[in-house]
Amino acid sequence: MVIPKGNKLPLAEKALVFMQTVSGSSDLNSLIRVTATLLGNPVSFIDAEEQLIAYYPVKMQGKNIKVIDDLYQVIVGVNKIEEPLIVEEYGDCGRLSVYALNAPFCDDDRTFISLAARAIAIIIRPKIGIKVMSQLSKLQLMRKLLAYKPGLRAALQHDIQTEHLDNLGAPFRVLFIHVDDDKRAQITQLRSLIGKHLRNAWSFIHGEDIVCVFNEAIVLPREYMTALNNYLTTTKLTACLSMPFNYLIDLRRMFEVAQASWQPARKRDPATRLHLAMNYQVYAFLGRCSMCFNPADYCPEGLYRLIESDRKTGRDDLKTLYAYIENGLNGNAAAKELHIHRNTLINRLERIQEILALPLDDRDVVLFLRLCFRILEMYQ
Repeated sequence: MVIPKGNKLPLAEKALVFMQTVSGSSDLNSLIRVTATLLGNPVSFIDAEEQLIAYYPVKMQGKNIKVIDDLYQVIVGVNKIEEPLIVEEYGDCGRLSVYALNAPFCDDDRTFISLAARAIAIIIRPKIGIKVMSQLSKLQLMRKLLAYKPGLRAALQHDIQTEHLDNLGAPFRVLFIHVDDDKRAQITQLRSLIGKHLRNAWSFIHGEDIVCVFNEAIVLPREYMTALNNYLTTTKLTACLSMPFNYLIDLRRMFEVAQASWQPARKRDPATRLHLAMNYQVYAFLGRCSMCFNPADYCPEGLYRLIESDRKTGRDDLKTLYAYIENGLNGNAAAKELHIHRNTLINRLERIQEILALPLDDRDVVLFLRLCFRILEMYQ
């Protein structure tokens, strides 16, 4: 290649950073490839929410720039070209901003980048233009649903039907991702990394944490639990995944359950990063109840007599009762868990029932005792 005289370099040899915004984009990896090919450079990409994508890390002065503020400091006053991305039927859908870092642009560069912007717009229109705009409306709808107000139910239900979001063929899930205080400064980057592990999902920042919504019919990969665990391990975050729900109008309710279940989940299983709300939501429920009254006051006196008896005698009758109930009143399974003979278990249960003064063959009593055990765990 012949290098022009003076300081002018061919566009392909100039160090470039480009910022490409497309209204409503949540996944524009295809546009990264398109623009990189057209410009012929290793390029850096920043999406509509100004998140530096790790696929093309910015390299300047021998260092990788991972924080968006650092990038802005470098490009202040740098020669740039901006071209609108005009998509037919949608109008101005964003812009392409190209910064030349090691040499100024020449007239040929400007002409080429103008043509590149037109080419990108042409590629957007038939391939992902509609998808991009639809993703924007879907993301806005998710945000509205989290701020759900009963008076807006009809309007939100109409928007859901318009987006065909209750006809995807599988239930939804909402993931509450807690962002620790020491990671709050990187929250935008942490959110953007979800796209590297999970596709066809909607994620956004909600308050000081991150919310991710997806439908099991379209999310990729299909083994999304593994992908989520990989994301949380990489970012050192923790999260709580809601139960499946069929109607998007229930998004806020399911999000609140997942959010409330996160804290008891962390208390009981601190070594786990991805928690399932269904395993902990009873604690979240009791936590809400405790705001109005003391649930421990509703535990039967017999249970407290059993605790006191264990304290005085050194026995484990409370543990025996718990194992018996948790094993569905299956004596063999409970004896095996406790490593005792079944006859020993029967003798213990006779003593326990005498102290409790409650019928253990009554299903309602057993159900209430299971709930009481959760209350006792909550106050431990």
